[in-house]
Formats: sequence, structure tokens, C-alpha cells
Amino acid sequence: MSDRIMFSTKERLRRRTPAAGIDREEYIEHLVEEFHTTTNVEAQEQVSANLANFAYDPVNYPFLKKSSCLELFIQTLSLPNDKLVLHGIAGICNLCLDEYFESVILAPTNLAAITALLPKDNTEIVLQALATLTLLTTPKTKEQICIPKVVRDIQRLRESKHIPIKRLASVFIEDNCTKTEIIQLKLLQNIRKNLSQSIRQFCTVEQFRVGDEVTVVKRITQKEVDDFARLTGDTNPIHTTQVPESKRVVHGALLNGLVSGVIGTRLPGPGTVVLSQKLHFLRKCYVNEEVEICVRLVENRKIMRVQFECQQEGEIVFKGDARLMMTHFRL
Repeated sequence: MSDRIMFSTKERLRRRTPAAGIDREEYIEHLVEEFHTTTNVEAQEQVSANLANFAYDPVNYPFLKKSSCLELFIQTLSLPNDKLVLHGIAGICNLCLDEYFESVILAPTNLAAITALLPKDNTEIVLQALATLTLLTTPKTKEQICIPKVVRDIQRLRESKHIPIKRLASVFIEDNCTKTEIIQLKLLQNIRKNLSQSIRQFCTVEQFRVGDEVTVVKRITQKEVDDFARLTGDTNPIHTTQVPESKRVVHGALLNGLVSGVIGTRLPGPGTVVLSQKLHFLRKCYVNEEVEICVRLVENRKIMRVQFECQQEGEIVFKGDARLMMTHFRL
């Protein structure tokens, strides 16, 4: 991102303005008035572009404050015209390091209008919004800006094909998230990718019969156990390389997660909501050994019931049952 500060002074501004020229303060007020009164969209686009350029130079800040130019920029963010949105967020980005303008921009509704731009398809708008948030985020404002949804949106931008967006998103995440938070973001992102690859249409109760069964065989690796430990915070040494592999145990909740995966994608499948579960952990389940996960439909009505079990080397290590409901849902 290029340097946004122009080292202008009032004296230099006076030298740049012809003796017979219009007063800068008056000109900015005329521009703001024209934006609000004209019905010509092209005129609004030209005016907002000019005002965004004026916002680049701190010597104009007093005039921009007096004319309520920031309020105009914020107003454009909710308009359907991408040029107006771009000029508005560019102007906000230019103003946001000023203490007065910063306090206005950080008002909850104004900040929400900026963060709402992050998922847009227009890369220029996204880059300006991301730059604005990067400049605004300090130890004092971090808690207000780095809410989960905003961080998730910026994490997704790290995968952008637009190189400046990708780099700036990485800088934001690395500067404002802990290593643990970054790992959790990556894990959640991988989960979403896996879900997006499993596009299935919603199923109805009538498609199933009592006795329907699905069996999946899975080898749970140490890496998967480690990832689950980081995601949940359950770093009990019995799950880690601190103990010999022959004694290393898989998290019980991870086994239940595998069962949930079968329920949510295979039987009954997408659209399933778990209402209640009964769980029984009968034996230890060891890392790097195959686990056979079986889910069986035992009641088929509006509230369905399945029984499930996980076996390792022919012995049941985990079993239970769950009451489920199908929803009208489509991935």
C-alpha cells in the first residue's frame, strides 16, 4: 500500500491556488452541496471522486470536517453504485488516521458499513475496506474491530487471487491474531472447504427405512488428533506424542464428531439436526489404528432415531443413539 500522507502545508496550498481562484473551503462546500442536490449519477461520481482526492491531503481536513464530507462518504457505502462506494471507502481510508474522523468512523453502524464491504466482488472496494480496517486497528480498537465474523472474512481473503488483497489480509491476520487463533481459522476454513465439496440435495423421511445402515472405515492419524486438540484446547497428554504411540488415545469427542459426519452426510444426510444423544465410551480408542463407524436407522418418523457404534480391532469402543430431525435445507 502506498504512502497516503501528503506533506502539504497551508502556505503550500495558498501557493497552489491561483490568486483569482475559488477558495478551497468554499469549493469543497460546493462539491458536497452538489452531491446532495443533483440527480445526475455521473455528476455524483465525479464529485465523490474529487472529494476523495481532497481527503488525501491533511491540509484539507478542517474544510472536510466543516462540510460534513465524512458523512457523505459513509452514505455512499450503502448505495448500489460501485463507483460511489469505491470513492466513499477511499475517502474514508484517507481520513481514518485523523483523531476526529477516526472517532466517527468507529461508531458501530459506520464500522459495520465498512466491514460489510469485505465479501464484495469488486476487488478495488475490498482492498480499500481492508486497508481502512488495517489502519484503524490498534491495541485500543482491536477488540471492537476484530470480531469473529470480520476476522473470518479477512481470513478468507488470504486465499484471494488478487495479490494486494491476499498480502494485506495476511498482514492483518498475522498482526492481530495469535498463533492459536490463526490455527483455528485454518481448521475452520478446511472444514468449510470439505463441506462445499459435498453438495447434496435435501432428503425426505420417506426415502429411508428402518434397518438402513451405513458403515465407514477411518484411520485416525496423530496429525488429526493434534489438530483436534488445538481446535478444542484439549491438550491432555494422553492424546499427544508425550506418551508412547501404543498408549496414545483418541479424544472421545473426536469419535463422536466422526459419527456426526456420517449422520450429516450419509444417513440421514444433509439437513439433519441432532436433537439429543446418549453416549457410552466403553474402551480406549488408539491413534493410527482403523476405526469402523456404523450408523443404523431404528425409528423412521418425524423425530428419527439412529444407533451408532465405533469398533476397533473387533471391539466396540464407543456407542450410543441419537434423536434427529430432517430440515428443509440445501447445501
